[in-house]
Amino acid sequence: MLGAAAAPSDDTAKVARNAFWMCLSVAVGVVQGVAVTYVMSRYLGLVAFGRLGLIMSCTNVILFASASVVSNVVRESARGQVEGGGLVVAAMLTHLLLAAPVLLVVVGILWGVSRAPALIGPAMLLGTALMLRAALGPVVGLQVGRERMQWQLLDSAQLLLSFAALLGFVLLDTGLYALPLASLVGTGVVGMAAAALLRARIAAARLRPSGAVLRRVALASLSWAAANAAQQVQWSVEPLLAPVVMDAHDVGLFIAGGRVLPGIRSLAAALALVFLPAFVRDVTAGDLRRLSDRAESSIRWLVPGGLAFTAMLVCSSTLIVRLLYPPEFAGAAAILGRLSLDVTAIFLHWQAMCLLFAAEKLRALMLGYGIALGIRVVIGLWLGSTHGAPGLAVAQVLSDWTLAVLVQAIALRALRLGYGTALLRTTIAAFAALAVFLAAERSLPVALGGAAAAYVLIIRIRGVT
Repeated sequence: MLGAAAAPSDDTAKVARNAFWMCLSVAVGVVQGVAVTYVMSRYLGLVAFGRLGLIMSCTNVILFASASVVSNVVRESARGQVEGGGLVVAAMLTHLLLAAPVLLVVVGILWGVSRAPALIGPAMLLGTALMLRAALGPVVGLQVGRERMQWQLLDSAQLLLSFAALLGFVLLDTGLYALPLASLVGTGVVGMAAAALLRARIAAARLRPSGAVLRRVALASLSWAAANAAQQVQWSVEPLLAPVVMDAHDVGLFIAGGRVLPGIRSLAAALALVFLPAFVRDVTAGDLRRLSDRAESSIRWLVPGGLAFTAMLVCSSTLIVRLLYPPEFAGAAAILGRLSLDVTAIFLHWQAMCLLFAAEKLRALMLGYGIALGIRVVIGLWLGSTHGAPGLAVAQVLSDWTLAVLVQAIALRALRLGYGTALLRTTIAAFAALAVFLAAERSLPVALGGAAAAYVLIIRIRGVT
């Protein structure tokens, strides 16, 4: 039974509480990522750190390819139509079947792009660690679907243990193998603890999924694995183009400047998961008007939040690079400043993708990804080859905004939602705010005040509030 729909005002406290837990998990991930970047950039140096970035960009596809499994667990858990224990085990088995071939494919791509045999071993080891780490995702997904977001901290525990192990492997001078070995340690320790907890709380008979549940999870996950893989391919284009269009020094600067993006994408994914259970319930109930209202409300929070995040990153880009990297990485500040313009686009993309996922509109989403990928490759080759690392960063921003607008338009049309006018006006206001901010960037008070005024003025004139 779904029960009566709650009033929008009744949802505010729940959304805020769930957002807190998800943001806390992301914060732990960001701090861990910053610490890893600080340690590894100094340990490896500019060129080797660029190689590690290529390894991470390729192997992270495993997380996104298997994310479809966790997302389906969240969706089924929100629907409340499948028993939890069997659902989790079915999802774990499906994840392993998906992740193993993806690992082989991405390592092959890495070899084809880099032609460096020394990268294959670390890539295989890191990919295996990520595959095992993601296997615990269904346990978390079951609880997230029931809006118990604090379970997301289970993944945070893996990250903290991995960093502690990383320090030891750096002292042992294991080179590019330091991060993969540390990831295996963190995953192994938390995995054993989670297995013991589940064994104590859930009877063995309840962990055996029925054939129907296994087929349901497997088919849905296989279908949406293509979408998650296509999403990660979008974000891997620029790092993979970097060694093709520029020298090793510029590749290192581009990779270093872009290290902030995984944290932003994690935050966007976490905020999207906060809204996903409610989206699923509205779709299941056939209440598209309420779904449209929820989607519009989420955009009114996500866009200003993304703009604020952008302003913070642009203003502190030099300081961030100075704190994270040795002096030879100073040029990465300009890359970080440009890539910071991506934040709002990433938020909008994830919100639209969750709408399409809740309604199981796979074909529409894949169409958008296919069109956007062609545009991304052309822009990346053009600007990267003519302007180096800064040009490739601009190409990534333009491509991410194109993708966000395209997927939003597809969601509006496929679901017949009614917030298109509000989306258009909010997006125009966001573009105006970014333009004013960049134009007055040398004077921080003027830039911040002008951007805020431009956004609020357009919103109020157009009647979006």
